[in-house]
Amino acid sequence: MTSFGYNGKNIKSTLRKGFAMFTQELKELYALTEIDRIGKEYYDQTGEYLSGKVIDKNMILHLIEVGGLGRYLSSDSQKTDAFILEASAILNQEKPFFNPESDVSIRKAMRYFAGFLHTHHYFEIQCVLEGQAEYATPAGVIPIRKNDLVFVPPNTSHSLCVFSGSTVISIGIRKSTFEKAFRDILSSDLPISRYFRSAMAGKQNNEIFFRGALDDFALQLLLMMYRQQKLGTAEANKINDHLAQSFTYYIAEKSTDETMFGTAEYLRDKIWDIRMYMVDHYRTVTLASTAKHFHYSESYLSRLISRQLGMSFSQLLQTIRLDKSCELLINSDVKITELCERVGYDNESYYIQLFRKTYGITPLQYRKRNRR
Repeated sequence: MTSFGYNGKNIKSTLRKGFAMFTQELKELYALTEIDRIGKEYYDQTGEYLSGKVIDKNMILHLIEVGGLGRYLSSDSQKTDAFILEASAILNQEKPFFNPESDVSIRKAMRYFAGFLHTHHYFEIQCVLEGQAEYATPAGVIPIRKNDLVFVPPNTSHSLCVFSGSTVISIGIRKSTFEKAFRDILSSDLPISRYFRSAMAGKQNNEIFFRGALDDFALQLLLMMYRQQKLGTAEANKINDHLAQSFTYYIAEKSTDETMFGTAEYLRDKIWDIRMYMVDHYRTVTLASTAKHFHYSESYLSRLISRQLGMSFSQLLQTIRLDKSCELLINSDVKITELCERVGYDNESYYIQLFRKTYGITPLQYRKRNRR
């Protein structure tokens, strides 16, 4: 496979000049937009990000006007729910976000807004230039940080919440262009290829996360794309298409199984971390203490455990405590009264009843049957 889809040597030569040539681009990308300022004003007053729960009609109309979506979004939505549905439909289109003469779009993600789940028909690459953000899917939330990238395939339900003081840039690539331009990647044996092939086959939520992939070279490619988009000429649009191809090839070639992962992998590993924390603190652990340790809300932690394990937090904790009690029954002579306290139960009768319901026998019967 050819490295860098378009004149890679010339691109590298240009980028050796460093970030000094991109001072204006960096200044613009880090600066707050007018929409950001609306969100920041609310955040400074309340300590919360704007969301569908607090946006009223007047704010909706103002955001539409400022964001330049007036011709795509009607202004008669009386309720926030209706706005979110209509805005989601807009996000699903290519037209509002692409120059008619270009197959690539570069834009900043809004700050201070709690994103809502949406899909779109084009590929998207989210690049964290500074700070942190949360990438959300129906399955769960994945934190991303400076220099991380997320490849989002078409028709993938997702949202993004960019934290205060953070900057995330999104690269949009038309699906038809991606299929033609990245055929080499799709047919290669690179680790990234299986994700792309799955995405092109239409599988849902097959986003790919790259830890620390936005190195200096990749960032300068991104800044070059942003500069060409500002020029807006036919030649600049053509150059941008090639730069996007070079950017994607570069990320694909430098990525390994150790630096990239999918949503399912992340959530599976996170559930393992949560379970191990509960095992280590099974006597005193609570939903509140676990949520605090992992920086989650209690409601989100409950949903995550339910979706990944098919049980509630209390059911998981019960399983862990009963497993521990089985170990003590087999490997010690501790009395049942003391044993149930050791595993977090202060009511002996309740413990015995729960044990019998789970295993079909009493704790003492279990000890006799399983003693070596």
